[in-house]
Order: sequence, then structure tokens, then C-alpha cells
Amino acid sequence: MRTINLYSFSELSPNAQKRVIDHARDNDEPMMTQLWRDEEAFQIEQFTQTLNNQGLDDVEIKYSGFYSQGDGLSFTAEVTDLSLFLQSIGVTGTPLLNDEDVLENLMVYIERAPGSRYYHETTCGVRVYGQENCLDRNAASELSGLIHSNAESWRTGLCRRFYRELEKAYEQATGDEAIKAWLEGDDAERWTEEGNPVV
Repeated sequence: MRTINLYSFSELSPNAQKRVIDHARDNDEPMMTQLWRDEEAFQIEQFTQTLNNQGLDDVEIKYSGFYSQGDGLSFTAEVTDLSLFLQSIGVTGTPLLNDEDVLENLMVYIERAPGSRYYHETTCGVRVYGQENCLDRNAASELSGLIHSNAESWRTGLCRRFYRELEKAYEQATGDEAIKAWLEGDDAERWTEEGNPVV
């Protein structure tokens, strides 16, 4: 009977370690999920805080990623601090902002289009409500259009930025060094000298 020597990850040669890392990345879904889960939660919390700081609440961030057509990120939210939000999207200095009635009645939401199975930036949009409740409907309509235009540019830019940052964080959290650290901490796992798993 043939004897096969088995080794811990730290005992393997660099080439064999690379083989183990590649095998783990492609086949060990529980490990990859665990490596990403904490970092994912941290990133989403950071993005949510960014939106809170710009006057939005009830934030829900959705994404799919990272290497397929249709991947992307989007969010829904309610604007609860209109003054802060208008500063964030660059709506300042217009006489329309002097109409307290308009400002009190306009409501801004970022909503998801119904029926979409994707989460990229075009699956959500800015909606402005309440113009019909304003005394000066022309002013309300004009300000609503300005808010919508600026907010859409702002929203699209943030979706793209958040997605890029999330993708970068994923690559770091599941990269070779992260997998290597995980494997070095697993004393029970053993491989052949070439870095092949024990079947």
C-alpha cells in the first residue's frame, strides 16, 4: 500500500500554497462567504451613513456583483432633511428656495422600479411629490424639475462610486493574502506535497 505524506498549509512550498489558495477560492464557498460577510456589512453601513449625512433616511442598498453583465448597485431612501439634501445635490442660490410653502410641501424619494430583477443604477430613480399641494404650482413645478435633474446626477454618481468601492473591498477581502491567512489558521486541514486536496 502506498503512503501519502500530508502537510499543513504552512508546511507547503510557495507554489503548492498558491495551488491551495486557487482551489479554495474556486471551491470553498463557505470560506469565501465568511471572508466577505463582515467586510460587506461594514461597507454597507458606511454607505448608509454617507446618505444619512446628506439628509436621507430609510436607506436600503442593494447590489449584485461583481463580474457579470447587469451587476451594479442602487439604493432607495426618503429625504427627511430637504435643506441638507438640496445642499448635497447642489440646489442653492435660486429664488425658488425662498418659498416656504413650496419647501414645506415637496417630498423627495428615491424609489425602485417595480419588476426589475437587477440592482444596477438604472433600476431606481428620484421622485418628487407634493407640487399639487403648493400655492404656487408653477414655482413648485420648476423647483421639482431642478431637484430631479440634480438629484439624478448625484444619485447615479453615488451608485457608481459605492459599487466601485464595494468591488475593491471584495477583492481585498477575498484576495490571496486574506485566503492565505484563513488557511494558516486552519490546523486541521491537510494537503499533498503538491497542494492537492485529500479526496
